[in-house]
Amino acid sequence: MKNIKEYILSLDADLVGFADLAEIPAEKRGDFPYGIAIAIALNPSIIKNISVDPGAQYMKDYGEEYESVTKRLDEICELTAQYIVARGYKAIAQTRSFVNEQREDGKTKAKVPHKTIAALSGFGWIGKNTLLITEKYGSALRLTSVLTDAPI
Repeated sequence: MKNIKEYILSLDADLVGFADLAEIPAEKRGDFPYGIAIAIALNPSIIKNISVDPGAQYMKDYGEEYESVTKRLDEICELTAQYIVARGYKAIAQTRSFVNEQREDGKTKAKVPHKTIAALSGFGWIGKNTLLITEKYGSALRLTSVLTDAPI
């Protein structure tokens, strides 16, 4: 499992971190004592235009970027879980479809929030705005996570 970070980065993730989830209640994390946080930074030129051009073109560009990055994160998350399972461990890819299936009331929620795993893995901190803030990317990134019992 020592090559897992290199594997995930080779899939074009910008940040990868590992978290001990011992402080998360077992009823939330299940049989998964560890989490892997994965992030992709959003295109800086699109983010820069938030204050310059909040009009229709910006919304189109941002929407396309958001969807593209989220789709890629889902792929990386699934591949990471498959990588772990192929090595004899359990893993849950907290992809968009997994998160959407978790709630009956129509609201979406990960078993353990991506930003919690990311903060515990050392990516950064959760700011007053409730967003994960990183030193390198600020809050201009998208997150996903994998829950696992692999000794990472």
